[in-house]
Amino acid sequence: MSFFTLTGLLASLAGSTCLYLASPNQRWRLLPLPALPARSLALVLIVLGWLSFARSMQAVTATFVLVTVLMLALSVLPYIGALRGVGRGR
Repeated sequence: MSFFTLTGLLASLAGSTCLYLASPNQRWRLLPLPALPARSLALVLIVLGWLSFARSMQAVTATFVLVTVLMLALSVLPYIGALRGVGRGR
């Protein structure tokens, strides 16, 4: 796996995590992150992830990989929050 692919994955996952933590229905923290700064950071990280993917593959492929990673992360993050809540008794 190339350096840029790994960087794109990490940036995309960090961006989707910031986006999830800014949601009022998130279950990882007692209070969500402030909406505007967290969503802005998420956008920057997602764009950085796409740029990193685009360095190691074609633009169309980078777009599909980014969308797939975001879809996977945003589908799994609520379940991780629910499992953490079960462990804490919430």
